[in-house]
Parts: sequence; C-alpha cells; structure tokens
Amino acid sequence: MTTIYDFAAQLNASARTNQFRVHINFPAGLVSNGVVAKTAATFLTRQASLPSYNTEDIPVWYRGRQIHEAGEKTYEAWTCTIYNSSDFAIRTALEEWVSAIHDPEVVAGITDPSKYKTNIAIEQLDRNDNTLRVYKLYGAYPTSTGAIELDFEQGQQIEQFQVTFVYDYFLVKNKELLEESTN
Repeated sequence: MTTIYDFAAQLNASARTNQFRVHINFPAGLVSNGVVAKTAATFLTRQASLPSYNTEDIPVWYRGRQIHEAGEKTYEAWTCTIYNSSDFAIRTALEEWVSAIHDPEVVAGITDPSKYKTNIAIEQLDRNDNTLRVYKLYGAYPTSTGAIELDFEQGQQIEQFQVTFVYDYFLVKNKELLEESTN
C-alpha cells in the first residue's frame, strides 16, 4: 500500500518556484552600465521560467504505415519580468543593447552577431540558496521589451516590465555552467 509519506519522499524536498536567480550578461561595449545592470538583474528579476523546446516530428511512410523519426530541436523564446528601479539601470541597458543592434536614428547597427549576442543563466536554487541546476541560454539577445504601465491608482506597486529573448540553444548542468556564466 502506498502512503502519503511515499509520495512526499519522492518529492525530495521539492524544488520551489520562488527559489531562482537570473544572470543576464549584457554585451561588453554596447551598454554603458552593463556591470550595474547585470548585478541589478540578478536581484530584480521577479519572474522567469526554465526554457522550453520542441523536437519536430518527421513522419515516414512505408507501405501504408507511418513511423516517426525525430527532427530538429527548436527553442522557444524566453521571457522574464523585471522590477524597474528608480535609476532605470536594467531598462537603460536593454534599450542601449537594442539600439546598438538597430539604431532608429541612423538606420544602422551592429551586424556581427558575436558583438550583440550573449549568454543568460537561470539558476534553480534550494531553500538554503544552494544551486540545484543551471540552464544556460547561448547566443541570446532581446527581441521585445514590454511597456511599463503607469497608473494614478496603483501607488502601492513597483513598476515592472517583461523582456523576451531569443537564443540559439541551451544546456543544462549543475554549478560548472554557473561559474562560466557569471564571469
């Protein structure tokens, strides 16, 4: 007979949704306050997710029967929500990053992906702040920076905005990815 304690033992103290850190490495030379924004983003990222992916299906027919082969792996865009500080450090860094990719005033920008792509690490923590797992997004850059809603009736709320990044791929590891991601 299975008991509730058998179920609880399988959770192994369970991973919690509020135990995480995000490390956004702003591209060097593109943003004036990259180090400040990186540190701020580690603390002010309010919501994030572990990245998702899909493996395409290739149906193959043989004499009227269909079998399935694995196709290419595709990665979904990754979105996080960030609290806005009064110095706008993270928002400014994101705006400078996007303007470097495509400056609307001169209709020009950086064309070398190695200059504007960077890595992002999402660190899953336990309740004692130990790293359980690290998801490292390679070749990331922002594609959408959301609006900051302003409202006379919301005086008791901190401003926040969403940012969506695309990336080339991700790897999942333990601490070794974090050490190379935070440097």
